[in-house]
Amino acid sequence: MGIWKSDKLFFMLCWATYLSAYLCRINLSSALEKMAPGLGVEIPALGLLGSLFFITYAIGQLINGFIGDRVIPKRFILIALSGTALANLLISLSKSYVVVLLLWCANGYFQSMFWGPLMRMLSMRFSPESGSAVATGMSTSMTAAYILSWSVLGIALVNQGWQTYFGVPFYCALFMLALWALYLIFGRRSYTAYPAAAPNDIRILFAAISKYRLWRVCIVCICQGIIKDGVTLWAPIILSALLGFNMKQSPFFLILFPLANFGGALLSGALSKRLSGNIQIPMRYIFSGVLLCCVLLMVPGMPAVASVILMACISALIFGCNNILLGIVPLSFAQENIVSSLAGIFDFSAYVGAAISALALGIVVTSQTIVPIAAF
Repeated sequence: MGIWKSDKLFFMLCWATYLSAYLCRINLSSALEKMAPGLGVEIPALGLLGSLFFITYAIGQLINGFIGDRVIPKRFILIALSGTALANLLISLSKSYVVVLLLWCANGYFQSMFWGPLMRMLSMRFSPESGSAVATGMSTSMTAAYILSWSVLGIALVNQGWQTYFGVPFYCALFMLALWALYLIFGRRSYTAYPAAAPNDIRILFAAISKYRLWRVCIVCICQGIIKDGVTLWAPIILSALLGFNMKQSPFFLILFPLANFGGALLSGALSKRLSGNIQIPMRYIFSGVLLCCVLLMVPGMPAVASVILMACISALIFGCNNILLGIVPLSFAQENIVSSLAGIFDFSAYVGAAISALALGIVVTSQTIVPIAAF
């Protein structure tokens, strides 16, 4: 069973795990339009679902990021998969808004247990020179998840109830649990962490934050979280309620977002490698591009298709930013043994921004135009 010990197979296992995890969280955006009448609530109340999810996810990232550098990460992944699978299963069986709200908050915490430990395991398995390629490769799992959730499942489940959008991801998570069980049985091998890691010491983390002024990265993460998760959570509603696309048309236009995100991830990875890890220059280009697209979205009489393309461009740019800040930057600190901690801190910052945008856009999306959203 030597194949189970392959580094490439291990990367694919981590990739598929994060894809499965993402399916268990972005399914909310696909189900939102059906959930409002199904649960007997208004759209802004569903915005609270997203906001509280992001809050519990952010808090969980801060806690689990630190823990992830100090425990066996594989155990974390098993707990996370079990928890997110169970939460989605119970939601698929529920008809109560309050129950769904509580379960979705719990799902947020379990979801926070994935990224940091996965990054730590990959940093131990691959060389620092491979950091950009590894981070970019992992980012494509999110793109694949959006394609599956918004387009493939969106089309396949168009005539199904909203509960189905949570039942299908449950089976995906269950399948990944089985794969991890096989890996733990057949994939054990003895290897030296690469590179040789420093001992776990919180002083190393604080010293790195101070020396490299990483608090500035946290501020940028908040800004990108406001934009990235505002777009991804509300995109299906924006297309149907504000831009006039019906439920059969929306999946075909929504596929533009993950495809654009894939391009954004590849571009950011290439730029980071070309600039030898200098993130300031690509960040300037990214946020200048986002600002330009937002201004164009506010132009009166902008055609619906053009609006979708501009939103996809914003999503691609921010996705590239996400790849750099939450993947490439933490992996560059593998030798200090603070990959999971930094990934947790940066992800926490991003989802503080996401929590703000989820609730605010839930109110703004009830307007009759996309202009207030672009202005926000």
